[in-house]
Amino acid sequence: MIKNGEKNDRYYFFTVVLVCFFFSAFVSPTQAHHNDSVASWEWSGQGECGVPVTFILTGGGYGEVSGKANNRVALYDTNEKSLLTILTPKGETAGIRSIKVNGSLKAISAKTTALTGDITITGSLGRLALNSAEDSTISIGTGSTKAAVTIAFDLAYNLKIDSDTPIRSITATELVNGSISAPSVGSITIKGDEKRYIWGDLDIDVTVPGVTGTVKVANALSGDWDCNTVKSITALEADDFYLTLSRKPDHRILALGKLTIKESFNYSQIISSGNIGAVTAGEFWYSNCFAGVDYSSLKDLNVDYVFDLPVANAANFSETATIKSIAIKGVKDDDPPNFVNSNLAAANILSVSIAYPQAKNSGIPFGVTAGYIKSLNIKTDNGPVSLKNLDDLFGDIQIRLY
Repeated sequence: MIKNGEKNDRYYFFTVVLVCFFFSAFVSPTQAHHNDSVASWEWSGQGECGVPVTFILTGGGYGEVSGKANNRVALYDTNEKSLLTILTPKGETAGIRSIKVNGSLKAISAKTTALTGDITITGSLGRLALNSAEDSTISIGTGSTKAAVTIAFDLAYNLKIDSDTPIRSITATELVNGSISAPSVGSITIKGDEKRYIWGDLDIDVTVPGVTGTVKVANALSGDWDCNTVKSITALEADDFYLTLSRKPDHRILALGKLTIKESFNYSQIISSGNIGAVTAGEFWYSNCFAGVDYSSLKDLNVDYVFDLPVANAANFSETATIKSIAIKGVKDDDPPNFVNSNLAAANILSVSIAYPQAKNSGIPFGVTAGYIKSLNIKTDNGPVSLKNLDDLFGDIQIRLY
C-alpha cells in the first residue's frame, strides 16, 4: 500500500524527470534559447583548463558553443548592432580556438580571452578587444560603407589580420611575426611595458593599398611594408625594415610624410615612387632611402644586401620626386660613424645633413645621388664641410649630381 506522502514524492520525481527530458531533447546543452523579439543569447560553462566562461550576445542573432573544452563559438544572424562579450572570473583567462560570425558585429569585447585559433567574420566589425593572440588569423569581411574596425590587445605572436573593412586603429603592447592586410589603416600604436620587460617591438608585414596613418613603435620596427602612402612613422630603431611606397609624385600628397628613428636605421630601406617629407635617424647603417629611382636600375654588385649608389644619370630616375629633408644626427653615447655604407637618392633633395659619416668603405661608393641638392651639410672631426670638399675629404663617400 502506497501512502499519500509517497505518492506525492513519486509524482514530484516523475515531473522533474519529464521536464529534464523535455529540455534535453529539444535544447542542446551548447546552444541557448534564441528569442527573435529580444535577439539575445547567453551561454555559461567550463572552458579550457576548467576556467568558467560566459558568452553573451546582445543586439541581434544567436550562437552555439562547441569543442571538448567549449572553446569554439559560432554566431548567426548578427548585424552591426550585435555585441559579443566573453567574461571570465577576475584574474582568469579564457582560451578560445575559434569564433565564426555569419554576419556583422558591432564589437567583440573579450579582454580576458587568449585567442589560439581564428576569428572569421563574414561582415564588418566595429571593435575587437582581446587579451592575446598566438598562431591566429583574424579575417574580417565588409559591411556598410562607413564601417571601420578598432583592434586592441596586449600581446600577439604570429597573428595575421586580413580585413576587407578599413582599420581605424591597432593598439598593442607588442606584435611580432605577423601580417596586416587592409584597404587602409588609421594608426598602429605599439606601447611596450617596461615593468613586464616587454619592450614594444613591431615585426610584421603590411599590405595597404590606401592610406596608412600614424605608426608609433616603442622599440624596434621590422617587416616588409607595401603601402601607397604613410603619414608618419616613429620608432626607437629599425632593423630589416623594408618600406615600398607606390604613390606617384604629387605636390599635394607625400608618399611618406615623416620617418623618425631615434637611434639606428639598420639594414633597412625606403623605396618610394613619390615625394618624401622628413627623414630623421640617429644612425644610418647599410640602408637606403630612394625617391623616384627606377627600380630596374638598382643593383647590388658586391652582394652586401644594400642597393648600390645609383649612377648620376636622369635615366635612372623614373619620377621627378623630391625628398624634403634627411638628417642623420648621431646617437648619444654611441661613437661615430653614423652614416655607413648607405645611399640617398632622388631627383631633388632639398636638405641633407649627415653627422660624422664613414670615410672608407673598401672601395665601394656610397652616399648621395640627386639632380639637385639645395642644402648639404656634413659634420666631421674637423668641423662642417661643404659640397665642394666632399671628394677630397671622404674617400669612398660621394655626392653625385646629374
